[in-house]
Order: sequence, then C-alpha cells, then structure tokens
Amino acid sequence: MAVVADWHGRVTATNINLRGPIDRACRTLLRLHRGFDRKQAARPLYKPPPWAASLIRDKGTRAMTAWLAQIHPTQKKGKRVHPDFKKLIQVYRALDSAVDLINFCTNYITACEKRAPPYGKRYAGYESEYRFLQEMTFCRNDRIKFRALTGFARFAPVHAITFFPRRIDEKHKECNNPNIILCNAMKGIGIMAGRFSGMNGKDSVARCRFLLGVLPVLTTTLDREGRNNSACSHASSAIAAIAEKTGAPAALEAYLHNLSGPPADSDWLRKHTDRYHRRILPWLHAKTGKTWGADHGKWQRWFKKSRSDLYYDQTRKVFVLSPKKAKAFRQRLRKG
Repeated sequence: MAVVADWHGRVTATNINLRGPIDRACRTLLRLHRGFDRKQAARPLYKPPPWAASLIRDKGTRAMTAWLAQIHPTQKKGKRVHPDFKKLIQVYRALDSAVDLINFCTNYITACEKRAPPYGKRYAGYESEYRFLQEMTFCRNDRIKFRALTGFARFAPVHAITFFPRRIDEKHKECNNPNIILCNAMKGIGIMAGRFSGMNGKDSVARCRFLLGVLPVLTTTLDREGRNNSACSHASSAIAAIAEKTGAPAALEAYLHNLSGPPADSDWLRKHTDRYHRRILPWLHAKTGKTWGADHGKWQRWFKKSRSDLYYDQTRKVFVLSPKKAKAFRQRLRKG
C-alpha cells in the first residue's frame, strides 16, 4: 500500500494499491496525477499558534494532560486559563500535516484516558471533551478513527454508549476499512459495559437500560457476520459483559445468538464455526450450570421455559431460578 503527498508532506491520498499488472498500476498513477490539487499543494502547511506547539509533538501526552487540566480542572480548586477549549478544536480541524494530526490526536486520546473521572462523576467541560472524541472517530486518518473509538469507551459516561450504534451505521463514511470500525465499536461497547458499576449505584436502572438498548446491534452483528470475523468475538465479549454487569436475562438470550444461524456449508466454514463455539461455550456453561454443546435449539427451549424465573446471582456469578427475585428485578427495570 502507498500514499501520495505534496511537497509540504501533506497527504492527499491513502491506501493506494499498486500491486498487480504494470498497466493497472500505471492507470492508477495517471488518475492520481490528474486529480492532484496543485493549488492546495502550493499553500504552506498550517502553523499552529505558539500555545499549541507542545500539543502536536510526538509523545506530547504530558503537555496535553497539563493543558486540559488548566482548561477543565477536575478539582473545584482549579483555575481556568485561556485560550478556551474551542480553540483546541479549531487547531485540530486546521491541521493538514498527517504527522501533526496523528501526534495531536494520539496525545489527546491518551490524555483523556488518564483523566477519566471515577464512575458516575463528572467535571466542568467533561461533556465537551468526550464529544470531541466522538468527532475524532471520523478523523481522515483511519488509525486515529480506530484509536478514538476505544478511547471514547474508556472515557465517556456509560449513557454515551448509544453513540456506538450510530457510528456503526456510518462505518463507511470516509473509511478504507469499515470492518475495523465495526470491530472497534464492538470492542468499545464491551469496554464501556465493563465500567458499569452494577445495579446498586445511583441511576443504575437508567444506565442499565442504555446497556440493554445496544443488544440489538450486537445480535445483528452475530447474525450477519461470519464466525471468522473478529467483530463477532468482540460482540460476544460485549454481550457477556452486559450480562454480568446487569444480570438481565435479555443479555443471556442475546448471547445465545452465538449458537444460531444456518449450518456451515463448507469444511472451511465448519472449522471456523467449531473453533468459535469452543471459545464461547465455557461462558455459557459457567453462567448457567448447563453443559450442553452447541445445540442452539436445546439452549433456546431451556431459555424460553426458564426465562421468567431466571435471576443473576451477583455473589455466585451465575444465573439461577428464583421467581421472586426475577419478578422484583423486572419490576425495578419497568419503574426505573
């Protein structure tokens, strides 16, 4: 793979495949030559203001963290300084050097992960910072898109998990590898679900509903993608995290989608499917106490028969039959 850059180092085309017959490679180069914007290339690179110089350096995480701490102090004793956060976003949007852009975004994402507040807490400017991470998931550099998705999952509040289904719907937008967007979004959902404090904290029911609300996009991924696609592994892990944190039988039902689907129609697919099943079955065995194999019909019949009485015992980390506790859990979710 190759890229095209102008004489200032400004990347104008990425992921160019020149492998194969010479005549095809020549046609690709001719198309790039005709489409090259010489007026844009004649412009000098954007020069950031002096206060932002340290923020776009390689390994400038410490400088970015210190700058964010001044703009948005996490402690009430902190004192804000200028320029404001909007100026930082303007610098990001103006950067036209790929190196500067990658350095800036890497520094910002890492700084946000280090500044992530304790679960359920926030500070002035927190919302602006995680919404800026959302914007970075559409960065023109694919590597930054992928990195921003997992950074967002580690930094944003749990109710912001609804962003991932929207981002998956736009996975083809200015992206050369939309499947990696899908994989990282699945991974991000799992990371964010793992941060959920359980059903005992303040506003836990509302956050539980947000987690359960993303189950359809996870099950759709399992039903649509081949079992050899790593997106399915990330989706499966995300469903398991939601089930363990919320204790909702709906999450267990979603996990059973790992076993659904038409039978493999080739030895190659059958091999991948069997390997996938061996990876996900231990979780089912551990959480239900049932040791059936990959027979989806048997699991589904058991679940339909037991669903109304299933309750997740947080102490033993297993689903048990407890009609009273299961009913109380359902009522709590309904009332909120």
